[in-house]
Amino acid sequence: MTTSDLPSLPMSTYTVVPCWNDRGLMQCIYLNAQGYSVPPDSLNCQDQGFTVDFLCIQGVRPAPPAASLHGLKAIEGAVLLAAVAKTLQSTTLLPNTFMADAEQRIVFPVMPQTRRGVILVFSVTSPDGTVDLVATHDPEIKNTTFG
Repeated sequence: MTTSDLPSLPMSTYTVVPCWNDRGLMQCIYLNAQGYSVPPDSLNCQDQGFTVDFLCIQGVRPAPPAASLHGLKAIEGAVLLAAVAKTLQSTTLLPNTFMADAEQRIVFPVMPQTRRGVILVFSVTSPDGTVDLVATHDPEIKNTTFG
């Protein structure tokens, strides 16, 4: 799937904002298309009436206003690189590894009535120029009748 294919696909799109929490660990905030915060276990295919099987997570540039960060500090220069997804509680033939496109977008297939656990991988450049890969354990994406 190329970047030019994305606008024509009906899908739910969420923006991920990687942040440092007070323990120095990465914690992500997810924003829906209207810019409202969504819990990491509530990302779903609601925009398609739970019938189309795609969900997009995109990196954010620039960081959103501090008020939407819930007291966390956005990680400057974090780049969404890749993801691994595993379908939970069922077996599907869906792909498990994904690379972000040049615009930091990853499109995930999600079969109806299923949930997928996702690990997002970010590239983070520290002030001294060191580049690290940092993974996060959320979100959970869904395509269910009840959201």
